[in-house]
Amino acid sequence: MGFFRRNRDRKALDENQRQYREKFGIVDRYLLQYSIDDRDGRDNSYIIFIDYEYAIDWVDSRDKSTWSETDRNRFNSYTARLELIQSRPIFNLTNDEKLAYKVMLGAAYIQVFQCQFDEVDNTIAAAECFYNKRNSENARKFCLNYSGLITLVGILLMLCIHALNILNHPCFIGTFTVFMGMLGAYVSIWGRYTHYALEGVSSKWLYVIESLSRLLIGGIFAFVALLAVKCGIAFSFIDTNIETYAYGLCGFVSGLSERFIPSLVERIANESH
Repeated sequence: MGFFRRNRDRKALDENQRQYREKFGIVDRYLLQYSIDDRDGRDNSYIIFIDYEYAIDWVDSRDKSTWSETDRNRFNSYTARLELIQSRPIFNLTNDEKLAYKVMLGAAYIQVFQCQFDEVDNTIAAAECFYNKRNSENARKFCLNYSGLITLVGILLMLCIHALNILNHPCFIGTFTVFMGMLGAYVSIWGRYTHYALEGVSSKWLYVIESLSRLLIGGIFAFVALLAVKCGIAFSFIDTNIETYAYGLCGFVSGLSERFIPSLVERIANESH
């Protein structure tokens, strides 16, 4: 079904599109600019378009020997620079974002082909700003979505345990503490996600693994805090009547503060010397 859909989508929408596709021998997803000039029996035509792989491509038949050497050099320099820019990975962008980014970058190609070099840098900067923001936002979205999903499942399980009134059972005290550590880690991710330097050029699975790793580390820290309390190394003043909730609070703080458990371990190690 997808194969036939793609073929149908690639058919020319009107006579004008059919003619320029036939003229240049291309199949475009989005037309950026074209000029057909067959005067004097010479072909001085060009076309700039976005293909179905979201790559900006062009066909240029113009005779540039009449251009000044400066214009030719700037043309070659800018097209090489634009080719390098557009070769960056864009797989973390949605299809609409990919097209929007390439249309913005395509405006720089149009300026270069028309020898309007003075504004090219500003156009590239605007396209790069869009690319960086969308990439970073999508990367953070992956982190929050997957960590939030796991945390939601954990909350539902804890609610079930609470409804069964077995939270104080020794088998579930450790589970509850570890979960609270994961909850603290999720709050940490949510509170600091705008400060993460995510470039968005890695695969989505990296952000999934990063999110799950942060939750796992929060659970590990919470379990270490539980052992520290049990051994009397930390929080020895806790009242036994509320120790279940105290364990949960310790677990939450351990997951929330990434330096809490490492600092505690370092202090214990220093005191043992």
